[in-house]
Amino acid sequence: RTMERSLFGGAISCQIPANWIDVSNIRQVPDNQECWMNKETDGLLVVEILERQSAVADAAAADYFFDDLAECNGVPGSARQFLIQPELLKISCLPDSAVLCFGTGSQRVATGRESDITGNPSTQEIRQVRYELCAMRLPSVRTDLLVTLSTPNDPGGESLQPSIVFKRALSSFSILDWSLFGEE
Repeated sequence: RTMERSLFGGAISCQIPANWIDVSNIRQVPDNQECWMNKETDGLLVVEILERQSAVADAAAADYFFDDLAECNGVPGSARQFLIQPELLKISCLPDSAVLCFGTGSQRVATGRESDITGNPSTQEIRQVRYELCAMRLPSVRTDLLVTLSTPNDPGGESLQPSIVFKRALSSFSILDWSLFGEE
């Protein structure tokens, strides 16, 4: 079961599973992100507003953002794999100039803290995390809108098929207030 969720103060909406929680109720989330988490699986759906990377070609955008995510996670090239996918679906609210870039991949990510609260080293668990990614390239508002779904230790991690959660979030995705991007 999913629910229509308001993102960025109601400027965007999409369907997210009813049992997923708003991460901003647990910890600080950057203003340019909305994060929803499945407490049972640690799955995480992130919608992120980014300045358009005009130097990145559309054909390379999904790969670029996946590599950027891997670098932020401290994942070396040998511990990640990614496959660019053809356009999976249409998002009706987007202007004709928008380009959708999809991909699916996995990373071996260290989870937990490097040290405990007293500064003593702690063991980090290495988890295989599946990522589904959609970069919505919006040149008319100089924005790249990134939607990622990460699923740790996903038993279907080798599948190239998009998950139901990812498909439902994207197929219901709606931009209700374009002034969110600084344009009227």
